[in-house]
Amino acid sequence: MLKTELIYAEQGITIPYPPIPREGGSSNHGFIDVRGRPDLAAAIPETSDSEALRRMLVELAQPSSLFATVGCAVGAYEEPESEADIRYLCGGYVQLFFIDHSERWKFDYENIITDTADFMHSKVDNHKWFVRYEIMDILLKVDNMADTIPSIRIWFHCAGRSPEAALSSREALIDTTREALARFRPRKRTRPDS
Repeated sequence: MLKTELIYAEQGITIPYPPIPREGGSSNHGFIDVRGRPDLAAAIPETSDSEALRRMLVELAQPSSLFATVGCAVGAYEEPESEADIRYLCGGYVQLFFIDHSERWKFDYENIITDTADFMHSKVDNHKWFVRYEIMDILLKVDNMADTIPSIRIWFHCAGRSPEAALSSREALIDTTREALARFRPRKRTRPDS
């Protein structure tokens, strides 16, 4: 089963951002520019609990990648009141933007959603996946420039009968998303004049 949802964020974020403490003692380690640096992507602390997320970030950091990453996270929890087959949950997100962002606009991000969701449907098997696509503007302050551009945050939510089943499902969903992004090719269309 695969369910998807698209939302447009009302507020964006500024890149780079510093480390941010989270509830429960964990921490967001801040923005790390890994464009063209798969070695740095492999060492991002947020990937320590997910080999699939590490593979995704390393692939997205390749010099030939269409995308750059903004942030990521993974986690797991239990909802004891839920039905047995959806009691254990694993999730996370990855946020990215097009490296050639001056040539891209929200239409291109909507095409990512269409293409990745179609690919996920072909791979879902017996998993219980929920994917939320969030299109969000970011103020990008890197490379001696500042520009507000679109980005996409892909939220992963997976359920299972056991913590291991939910974790396995999350890893499969992240790997499927990585494969879908690797297959993605932007449509031939230019950015509209403002």
